[in-house]
Amino acid sequence: YPASHAMLQVTPHAQYTPPMVRPKYERREEWRIFSDLALACGAKPWGKVGNLLPRINRLLARLPGNAELTPDHVLALLMRWGGEVTLEQLKQEPGGVLLPPNEPGSFFGKRVASKDGKVQLYPIDVAADLPRLQAEESRLRPRPGQLVLIGQRDRRSHNSWMHNSPHIRQPAGNRALIHPVDAEALSIADGDQIEIGTDQGAVRLLARLTDEVRVGVIAVPHGWGHKGAPVQRAAALPGANINEVIPGGHANIEPVSGMAIMMGHEVQVRRVEARTTATPKTDQRPQPG
Repeated sequence: YPASHAMLQVTPHAQYTPPMVRPKYERREEWRIFSDLALACGAKPWGKVGNLLPRINRLLARLPGNAELTPDHVLALLMRWGGEVTLEQLKQEPGGVLLPPNEPGSFFGKRVASKDGKVQLYPIDVAADLPRLQAEESRLRPRPGQLVLIGQRDRRSHNSWMHNSPHIRQPAGNRALIHPVDAEALSIADGDQIEIGTDQGAVRLLARLTDEVRVGVIAVPHGWGHKGAPVQRAAALPGANINEVIPGGHANIEPVSGMAIMMGHEVQVRRVEARTTATPKTDQRPQPG
């Protein structure tokens, strides 16, 4: 299970899940790929010991035999050093093991992993990037025919993971949420088919007029558009993949976090086709995140 999420558990527990399928042919485990990438670019994702695993394996590869250090070896060592259970115990309990409940207390100055033991509310890297952020905000001024694209989550759709489930009633695809003021300026009525585009690409989907989004903004749920995907039920669902519109490249990487910038892009919006039949109502109120 993702050990990085252990601190977020409401009920502390541990569970070991072995690989369901072993890599075949030239395929490799993700940890090997990311380890080699980290070595190649000189990155140290976990500090000085971050690349210790691939470095040791490169040394072992020069020696006789097939000795190799894997994440399981590292995990077993860490669990013996400071864990409540051992890796072998976890492997014997496929359903997982409950750990002692969290105990309340004061941990400031003890558990905060900063040099001074304090929570960094105004990190230097973030402060240095604020002028760029302010420039971006001033650049996104309303212009005729253009709106600012933001994302949205669907209540019955966690990204795209639930679209192929036969047990969940799915919405009739995703809709583009537009404020009535913007819709009037663009001659768009509720249920019209519209086109959203950038230099990257364009998609077509139905419009939904709502005052739940701000003027100048268009919100489109992500995770839709499965045509051509090897998932029979999801591929039959309507909807468009908004990722086809979002620009890529290094210029669209957020410099502090290293994340792709998925929101805040200017898009051209136009009506393609007026509504000809009644559009089914969908439960697509904007969700946090």
